[in-house]
Amino acid sequence: MSLNIVVFIIPEAGFFKEFGRKLAILKELTINENGCEIFDVYIFENKYVLIERWADQAAIDAHMREIYTEEFINQTKAHLEGIEVYRLESTQ
Repeated sequence: MSLNIVVFIIPEAGFFKEFGRKLAILKELTINENGCEIFDVYIFENKYVLIERWADQAAIDAHMREIYTEEFINQTKAHLEGIEVYRLESTQ
């Protein structure tokens, strides 16, 4: 059963465009990972919204260990005002 995740990220206003550029690179790398079914990025107001679907927890764990994921987190975490992560459960 796939795992669905929604992430809301609020970068600092002065870092918003740069965050978007870095996130676009992360997306291009992530969508090619084994187990990544969906990795979509949207903007809503002052937030970036990630819609993710993963084959299983092992795929998420592998994604979080990727060098580019770790670099993205390290390069952006000091410029975030907030982050919310939600795991969605299917109603079916």
